[in-house]
Amino acid sequence: MNSLYQLIQSLTSAEKKFFRLYSSRYELSHQKLEMILFDIIAKTKDPTDKKIKRKIKSRQLLNQLNLYKHLLYKNLLGHLAHYHLEKSAEDEVIDLLKKSKVLFQKAMYSESVRFLDKAIALARENELFALFLHLCEVRNKYERSRTDAERYFRDNLAGVAEEKQMNEQQRIIIDLRELNNKINYQIMMLGVAEDSRIKKQFSKNILKQLNRFSTLLRSKRAQHLYWKSFISIAYMNQDYKTARHYLQKILNDQEKIPGNHLENREELFRGYYLLLWSYFFQGEYVKAADVFKKINGLKVNTHNLSLLKFDLFINYEILTRIHTGRGDSSEEIERKLLDAYSSYLGLLDLQNTLVIHMNMATLFFVEKKFHKSMEWINKLLAHHQKHRDFEVVTRARILQILIQYELKLLKLLKYSILSTKRFISKKRALTTEEVLLLSAIQRLSVKTDEKRNQLLEKGIAYWVKGKPAGPILAQLISG
Repeated sequence: MNSLYQLIQSLTSAEKKFFRLYSSRYELSHQKLEMILFDIIAKTKDPTDKKIKRKIKSRQLLNQLNLYKHLLYKNLLGHLAHYHLEKSAEDEVIDLLKKSKVLFQKAMYSESVRFLDKAIALARENELFALFLHLCEVRNKYERSRTDAERYFRDNLAGVAEEKQMNEQQRIIIDLRELNNKINYQIMMLGVAEDSRIKKQFSKNILKQLNRFSTLLRSKRAQHLYWKSFISIAYMNQDYKTARHYLQKILNDQEKIPGNHLENREELFRGYYLLLWSYFFQGEYVKAADVFKKINGLKVNTHNLSLLKFDLFINYEILTRIHTGRGDSSEEIERKLLDAYSSYLGLLDLQNTLVIHMNMATLFFVEKKFHKSMEWINKLLAHHQKHRDFEVVTRARILQILIQYELKLLKLLKYSILSTKRFISKKRALTTEEVLLLSAIQRLSVKTDEKRNQLLEKGIAYWVKGKPAGPILAQLISG
């Protein structure tokens, strides 16, 4: 969907009202046409150029639609950037800097520096090191226009020690962020295959690099990044207990921060999100439900948080149904999901969408609704990115083979198994469990031993729910 349409459809009633009031101050003809276009888009469900053109009566607007769309997008973004109701700590610091600059241009030097001092204190308090350093540089420039030698010495000679300290803290944060990003990129590109030698060696190397930071953590931001790296490694190794240990340390800090800034709520949400799954995948469903209640109590008033919440809620609902059998029916969950997709207008990241599709396919498979499961698998395979999403696609292709086995599509099985093995081997070696599962399917598809079939069904059920299926499958193959 067009970016302008997405932006307008995402606006709250208050934001639409403020934009209309803001625009009503101007009487220029092109701005009147922009507002006509704005109202048409705002009142159109799932807007497209074709639908919008049908509703436009002004010939000028119709002939220059692309121009007016561009102008409206630019003005709307500018309005939202300046008048948005919730401001972050960075926004407050930048606002103080802007006011300080105005006062400096008016030669009101003392007042100008007073605003800068407020900005610097706020940047220090929120550990905004890059902004802090920039503000100190600006203050140095401003104080050259003053004659307060004592103040000049305090801020620009003695104060340089603090700037150097902040600069060092910023450097450590950048180094830690680089390490954290390496882990996340590894997970994105190679996934979390259970017995991957690459993964184990990678974790070892990262831990070695992390150890050198253990005595250099001078700020909360650095400490949290340090702990987040351990959390990512723990999740990659499916070590949920360790992940939970570091998550709880971060959450203890975040829960003490007043929720007056939007980014604090988002960080808290992400922390709870990870904590919930660390309990869930260990089978501690009651504790996971308690965390879910905390997340449900967080105030959501942006599309970003709304998307994060939707992603969590729908996956939690699906997986709760898969693992416990509780909650809405699979058909009801599917209906809610499809309704939500039309509301979010394609804003959900592709990776998130694929995971949801995979979970829906798994749910229908567990409930033995194999044709519905195949529908969701086909949706996933039709939209994945070629060089990404490897592990999700691998799991989808294996589930596709299991569906073919259950539906007795034996002619397809041989080709699907060979094709899937080739697909996986281009990226990595097949895991022991994958080899055992595919071998068992291939062998039993041509035999009718009831006892073996029951054992295979048990192995499949374990694999589908993410439980270790290797021992059962090994017994099946050796027998």
